[in-house]
Amino acid sequence: EVYAGSRASFKVVVKNRKRLPSFLIVIRKEGSDCVFPLVQGEVEGNLPVVFEKRGLHPILDIEVSSTFPVGLFERFYRLEIPLNLIVFPHPVPAREKFLSVPLRERGHSNLQSRKRGYEELHGVREYSSEPIKLIHWKLSAKTGNLYVKEMVEESAPPVMLSLDIVDGSLEERISKLTHLIIKLTSEGKAVGLRLANRTIEPSTGNSHRKRLLTELALL
Repeated sequence: EVYAGSRASFKVVVKNRKRLPSFLIVIRKEGSDCVFPLVQGEVEGNLPVVFEKRGLHPILDIEVSSTFPVGLFERFYRLEIPLNLIVFPHPVPAREKFLSVPLRERGHSNLQSRKRGYEELHGVREYSSEPIKLIHWKLSAKTGNLYVKEMVEESAPPVMLSLDIVDGSLEERISKLTHLIIKLTSEGKAVGLRLANRTIEPSTGNSHRKRLLTELALL
């Protein structure tokens, strides 16, 4: 997942099909460099890239250059790599009071989200500082890693988000909804999104979260 304003890392593969090695190959993207001092055969590196704007980025425009022999001249050319990457909006924290959105009149009164608690066993997950009483000792001993029981404490009502429940400019509101989607889905709550021309019903899961973020990215 890539968010606007955050650094993403792309693997760069350089192949030299010549008999002799190549030297000082630089892959550059807007101030970020990936330098290969020696290329003989195939080498790999990582190019950090920051996408300032959300939305669909169909290509990655990079510069390939070399200053070998050192100090004499620089040879370079530009290369457009097909990307088709959707960059999600930059998340900005929103105030919690905006989360109280009634859904009963929309027919969602029976839809519920699961919240972690200590009542009913829901599954297991890796240990991350939970109370000792929740450790699944049998599974932990079998696998050699600590696992805890994931319990269901209560059912939380679903949340329907829309641009009119947050304030600011359009970009600020999109960023705030992005933050709320990430936060609420990580808590296991069912989240939906109401836009001007369509409505995505509340649901849970990683694929649903990506769908919501994609809708905001493409607005």
